[in-house]
Amino acid sequence: MIPNTPLSIPTVHPMQEANKLRVLLGSTQAGWGGGEVYLRNLAKGLRDRGVEVFLAVRDASVLQEKMIAEGFTVRALSGKGRNPLQLWNLRAWLKRENISVVHCNDSHSLTGLGIAANAVRGLKVVGIRHTMFPIRSVLKYSRVADRVICVSHAVSDACVARGIPQEKLQVIHAAIEIPTVDAESRESLRKEFLPSSSHRLIVAVGNLLPCKGHETLVRAVATLKSEGNRVTAVIAGEGEHRPFLESLIRRLDVTDEVRLLGYRNDPDQLIAAADVVAHPSHSEGLCLTVAAAMILRRPVVSTNVGGLRDVLGCDPRMRSNGPFAKVFEVGNDAAMAFALRESFADSGNAELLDEASRYARNQFVTDRMVDATLNLYRELHPRVARAA
Repeated sequence: MIPNTPLSIPTVHPMQEANKLRVLLGSTQAGWGGGEVYLRNLAKGLRDRGVEVFLAVRDASVLQEKMIAEGFTVRALSGKGRNPLQLWNLRAWLKRENISVVHCNDSHSLTGLGIAANAVRGLKVVGIRHTMFPIRSVLKYSRVADRVICVSHAVSDACVARGIPQEKLQVIHAAIEIPTVDAESRESLRKEFLPSSSHRLIVAVGNLLPCKGHETLVRAVATLKSEGNRVTAVIAGEGEHRPFLESLIRRLDVTDEVRLLGYRNDPDQLIAAADVVAHPSHSEGLCLTVAAAMILRRPVVSTNVGGLRDVLGCDPRMRSNGPFAKVFEVGNDAAMAFALRESFADSGNAELLDEASRYARNQFVTDRMVDATLNLYRELHPRVARAA
């Protein structure tokens, strides 16, 4: 199998070959973000396919609470999971429970759980790279992990550039459940945010961090306002860049046009309410916000960096007709303003929106991700698969 080509993935039905696999999913993260959503969806999907799933997660974490509520067996890890006594006990437990695969969802869990697993004969370790951030320890991914999942081709390319052997890597896109929205919520949100029916609603979803590029969006909105366009931009997310963005919004006199909503628990409803979904990020491992917008047939204006190239269908390895968005250069607010104007004018292009939705539904949904991951486990453990 060629690591960096899209996979043709056979459906793995519950209680077939999967039912002999016993998998431990590990995380040392305290909060709740995209990586934790990924792990929850993977755990549920594997369980639905007959895999015996256990978790080792940080004590008192959001993930621990949610997974216990979902009925999983959860072992608590103290801190980053590197306590020697804890790892010794974990090694004994892995051996006793006959775990087949340890899947480490972050670099710290790969250090702790991975090393404990390496001490158990026949146990396979899977790591994962969710982001484009620099890899601090190439040796850890090269030596501790038997295989490393990359959530996009760009992440895989970055791993190769840092010296991780390509044969260790496999691209399996992170994924989402198909968003469910209703017309009543959509209209309610548009009434809440828009001062008139002639205004256009721009929605951005993402943490308020410099790398997310929200400054570019604020400046683009100021340009649109100066040209007489009636727009409102709402940004859902929280983070360290909020004070800077608040100051910039005041300085550019767009306090009526740009609203920072903070954390929201209804991002899919917000996306569905948008005239345009904006994503001005400087760096992305993937970006499931844009995938959700495409599934919901909303026009997208975005940069074309990192894993966004997979989502937008620009990377030739995706074999698609992308880009499925109006794209602009990172940090270029004038180009973003132009792309937004174009998107407003072209918002009724039903054929393009339909094609984008079909593409995203095929590539970035949870069932595909779970089946691909399960196939990887079976490839690493052919003896277990044969015995099933």
